[in-house]
Amino acid sequence: MENGAADRRIRVVFADELGRHVQRRRGFLSCWYLVPRDAKLVGDLAHALVREFDLRDRCPRGVELLLDDLPVLATQHAHIIRDDDTIVVQCPLVDVPASSSSGTSSSSASSSDEDEGGRGVKALKRERDLPSLQQANGRQYRGVAGPRGFPRAQKHVVFDEKTGEQVAVEQEADLPVDNDGEGRWMPRRSKVPSELDKYGPSSSDSRQPRAPRDQPVRSYEWSSNSTHGNGDMASSNGITPKRKGKWEERWKRPYVVVASVLDKKPEDSDGAASTADLTTMLAAYPTSSPSPSRFQVKDVLAFKTLTLCLETWQPVLSEWQCGQVQTVDSSGSTIDVSNWTLAASNEDNTAASVTFCEASGSEQRTLQTSEISELRYLDGPSFLALQKADDLPGPSEQQTPPPSASTDEELAPQPAASQ
Repeated sequence: MENGAADRRIRVVFADELGRHVQRRRGFLSCWYLVPRDAKLVGDLAHALVREFDLRDRCPRGVELLLDDLPVLATQHAHIIRDDDTIVVQCPLVDVPASSSSGTSSSSASSSDEDEGGRGVKALKRERDLPSLQQANGRQYRGVAGPRGFPRAQKHVVFDEKTGEQVAVEQEADLPVDNDGEGRWMPRRSKVPSELDKYGPSSSDSRQPRAPRDQPVRSYEWSSNSTHGNGDMASSNGITPKRKGKWEERWKRPYVVVASVLDKKPEDSDGAASTADLTTMLAAYPTSSPSPSRFQVKDVLAFKTLTLCLETWQPVLSEWQCGQVQTVDSSGSTIDVSNWTLAASNEDNTAASVTFCEASGSEQRTLQTSEISELRYLDGPSFLALQKADDLPGPSEQQTPPPSASTDEELAPQPAASQ
């Protein structure tokens, strides 16, 4: 089998006119068919069926495949057709234009033209009869609405409770003239019906001078200024306080702050301080370059590692770590370290010191010497060797030497031995 693909056998059923055509020429309506291995899309399978059963003359536009009474698109993958599926093959439906529709279309077009013409005549007649209707009925008809429903001159729009129509309200002085001299009418807003009085007066009738909303605030400001000696000067000069903006926050009454939120220190401030203390205290311990020949078993180390983050591709410097060397490989580039705890202690108001001890249940880990960025020897063979080489006393041995004989006594001549 090519490319490891198994042969798929499907049942092909020819439907409708195409089925009768195949039955006349080949003697069957359905058959079993092996899907070609090179058929990637459903369209490839359709072309293969057209070539296999010689359907080009009967279906010049190709064939349409149905799977479970649903059409299958030609661009879909051929894997949607599985083994033992039943595929219905038929010619695609063709929209045949009706030849006898020209007469009906022309008659419908003429009737639509007549309707449009009739509507236009009715509109013109109604526009001519509007002035006479206004005089006879004493009513004011509305005109064509503007882009927002009514002309821009209107100030307030309400709705009639019974009819549901929009009723515009405006003062009589702002209304346009009903007749402009050419027989055309102008829209006039009617007054608010009596049924709408329960909703209150209109916006034009309710415009009355009222006290500013920030009056209590200004009175409080004037009282505070007068207590500080600024109120008399402002009143004598006739300077009125500046009114606040429309959207500016206003307080209705003076207030006093009775509590505030305590701003605590960040939690990481203590950690940063302890790290700085550790760095300062570890500076008293001997150090050396992390060369492979320097490490010995039982060495207690304090170190920082510099590694590369595989997600951000940025160098990452670790905090101070502590461990004891357990094994060193032959090349010295890899060491096994057991985890120890490292901390800065300052108890009982004594001098600060570095404490380190083996962690409970500690596990060993492998460490590359090339990853060590900073190194301090805390204890072990290398610690003693570096102390002797540099002639540096250990941090625990930094004490005042006991009083000894003075230099004069040491240089004094010794009495001669008795003979």
